[in-house]
Amino acid sequence: MESHKDIGQLIHSRSIARLVKALIMSTVLPLLIVASAVGESSRALRVEDALGVLSLATQSPISFSPDGELVAYTVQDARKRETTGDPRYSLYTKTGAFVEAVGCDIWISNTKTTETQNLTHGDGTSWSPVWSPDGQTIYFYSTRV
Repeated sequence: MESHKDIGQLIHSRSIARLVKALIMSTVLPLLIVASAVGESSRALRVEDALGVLSLATQSPISFSPDGELVAYTVQDARKRETTGDPRYSLYTKTGAFVEAVGCDIWISNTKTTETQNLTHGDGTSWSPVWSPDGQTIYFYSTRV
C-alpha cells in the first residue's frame, strides 16, 4: 500500500512530465518546424527565422493551478525586444517592466491534453503569472492599459 507522500510524489512527477511535454510542444516544436522548412528549401537559416522562435522567459516563474491540470508561464518573442541605449533604462523600461520581460506574453497549457494558448496576445508586456488559491484566476504583471 502506497503512502500519501508516495502518491503525492507520483502525481507531482506525472504533472512535471506533462508540463515538460506541453512546453516542448509550444517552444521547441516551432524551432524544429523552422529548421525542417529551411532544410527542405536548401537555404541557410535566416536571422529573422531564428529570432521568430518563441522561448521561455528566464526570469519568470512557471505556475501550476491548484489542481495541477493547468500551468501558466511566460513566453518571450525576441523580435519584440527593444533597447533605448539610455543608461537610465538598463534594468527597467520607461513603463516599469524589467528589461528581460520585454516582448513577453502569458501562456497557459493543459498538462493532460497539452492544449496551449496565448492569453495576452502581444498586448503590452506581461510576465510572472500566479494562480489564485481557487484556481479560477491568473494574476500577472503587465504594461497593458
